[in-house]
Amino acid sequence: MKRLPLINTQFTLFSGHMETVPPGWHWKPEAHLAFELMYIVSGTQRTTSEIGELVTHAGEFIIIPPGIRHNNFVVGNQPLDYFAIHFNLDDPSFKYMLTREYANQIVRPDWAVYPDLKACTTQLITLFSTKYGLTDKLNIEMRSN
Repeated sequence: MKRLPLINTQFTLFSGHMETVPPGWHWKPEAHLAFELMYIVSGTQRTTSEIGELVTHAGEFIIIPPGIRHNNFVVGNQPLDYFAIHFNLDDPSFKYMLTREYANQIVRPDWAVYPDLKACTTQLITLFSTKYGLTDKLNIEMRSN
């Protein structure tokens, strides 16, 4: 008989935003209580943290674990377009695996997880708006589960 293991975890998405920032932009050092997923739409970003430095180009992702103090900078003379979303998991083993596999790594198109991550991110980006009603919130909830 084949079975699934008992999985009892909660996955929460919150605080997503898309921005275009000018050359020379940087964000002050910060740490979050949740994971941060960043996708570079266009331009180049440098992220420095206590665990290393990453230079991320258009089409690439980084995942910053909870509690990691980091700051971001635009690299070069072009504006940076980026998407960021924070998420959390309440299962310690999932948090550990996610941190072990992705902390201080750049997820590029040649990674096996890239197509699924890109598809989910693209779907989330299409849900962004400046104003939301109850129907919009319910649709987002259904699509993100």
